[in-house]
Amino acid sequence: MLGLTFSDELVAMEDAERIVSTAFSEWEVILCTSTTLDLVWAQVLSEPLLRRLILRFIFCRSLLTLFHHHEGNTDLDIYVPVCLPQLPNSVSPHSRAIQSAIIALTDHLKVSHCFRFDNL
Repeated sequence: MLGLTFSDELVAMEDAERIVSTAFSEWEVILCTSTTLDLVWAQVLSEPLLRRLILRFIFCRSLLTLFHHHEGNTDLDIYVPVCLPQLPNSVSPHSRAIQSAIIALTDHLKVSHCFRFDNL
């Protein structure tokens, strides 16, 4: 339909997977080395499955927060997930580490115009 072949789409998806995997690895290091991490999260991070779920939560929350159509519409705030206790600011949707990974992914998928990023 768009002139892409199956192999082109496969390469694009593999590259996107690589971007997300690299981001998760970076965010994992940020979380595990954070000095402001709540004790509850510190205990949970020792379990690999729960750690991956937390990283996916950070990813999904960031995408929903930065999605352009959300801007200025406070009614949509109810759809952005929160967690208690709060995760450190170093993994907030507005942190440099999170936004740079989301920018790389959205640029690669050619949808960055749909997202609102802070000035990095």
